[in-house]
Amino acid sequence: MQWQEVQFEGWRCAGFLNDGIEAFVMLDAGPRVIGLRRVGADNVLYIKPETRGTIGGEEYCGYGGHRLWTAPEVRERTNEPDNAPVVIEGDWFVTGDSACGLERAMSLEPIPGGYRVHHRIRNTGTGAHNVALWGITVMRAGGVCSVWIDESRAHGDQVLPRFPLVFWPYTHWGDHRMGLHRDRVTLAQSAEGEPTKFGVWSTPGVAEYRLQQDVFTKKFSASPGDYPDFGCNFEAYTRHDMLEVESLGPLVLLKPGETATHVEHWTLTTP
Repeated sequence: MQWQEVQFEGWRCAGFLNDGIEAFVMLDAGPRVIGLRRVGADNVLYIKPETRGTIGGEEYCGYGGHRLWTAPEVRERTNEPDNAPVVIEGDWFVTGDSACGLERAMSLEPIPGGYRVHHRIRNTGTGAHNVALWGITVMRAGGVCSVWIDESRAHGDQVLPRFPLVFWPYTHWGDHRMGLHRDRVTLAQSAEGEPTKFGVWSTPGVAEYRLQQDVFTKKFSASPGDYPDFGCNFEAYTRHDMLEVESLGPLVLLKPGETATHVEHWTLTTP
C-alpha cells in the first residue's frame, strides 16, 4: 500500500490514508503504529507524553501506539528495545536491530473502513523459540473495551466449560470497571483504580473500544491451537491513563530461519 513520509507527533512516520482513516507508522523507531484517526478527528491511540518525539537510547521505551509483542511474557525478550529506525522491505516495516534473535515486522493493507494489519516474526538467531505473536493496541483514556464471546446457553445437557476467563495477580475480583455479560466481557478505562487485566477466549474473535465519537474494532483469529496464558486469544489491560486491546495467536516453535504471522483487522467508525 502506498504511503507518504510525514511528521506526526514529532516523529518521522509513514502516513497512510484509506476510506477517510489515517494511520501513522513510526520510521524513527519501531515498527509501531503510533497514530490512528478519522480525518479531522483526534488520534485514538495513546502516546506516552514524556516519550513524544523522542528516539534512540539503549533501554526499552514505551512510546504507546500499537506494537507486535511475543508471549508468554519474558522481560528480556518481550521488552527488547525498539529504538532504532525501521528497515523497509517491500510493504514491511522491520525492526532495525534484534539482539534476542526475533525480528519483528508489520505491514498495513487497506480494507473497507480501515486496515488489515499483518504481523511477522522471523527467527534470526541460532536457537528455537516457542512464542505466540501478540498484537497490543494501546488506546487513549476514557473509553470502554468489549470483547465478544459465544453466547451462554440453557443448562440442559451442557456439562463442559465454555471458555477460560483469566485474571492476573493484581486483578481484583470485584473491580467495578469490569462487566460480565451473556455475550461479552467489558472493561472500562478510568483515572481511578489500580492497574487490572483479564484474558479470555473469544470464539467470534471480535473486540471494540468505544471512545467518545470513535469506535475502534479489532477482529482476530480464533483458530484451534495451543494458546498462552491458560488458553487466551484476547486480553485487556488498563491503568489510570490508557487501555490495551490485545489479541494473541497460537504458540509456535520457531526454529532458526522460520517465520510466523498474525493478522488483525481494524476499522474506525462513529457510534
